[in-house]
Amino acid sequence: MHVILDGQYATESPEFNRVYIIGRDVHGNPVYGTAVDSTELELVGERLDFRQDLSIPTEALAGNVASAVLAKMRLMGKRGFILIPPNCGQELWDVIQVTD
Repeated sequence: MHVILDGQYATESPEFNRVYIIGRDVHGNPVYGTAVDSTELELVGERLDFRQDLSIPTEALAGNVASAVLAKMRLMGKRGFILIPPNCGQELWDVIQVTD
């Protein structure tokens, strides 16, 4: 158990909560994929992002890319820090649990 000297965190709303990806199949026809973060959509309204990536050949892959973009937005919205005294047994990227 360690004493926490200081810490803070913030969870900001992502820049986008709906992503629309446009690709092109092998015949040159457009393919579409979309992903929605419905929780954020209800909180702040729609924040739409259109992206074109012509190297995406199928709708399934376009949907996966859209989901990945939303996941990245969620990860980038969380930030914070914690300050604890040094521990010789702790290593970088060790998972710690903080209870209040």
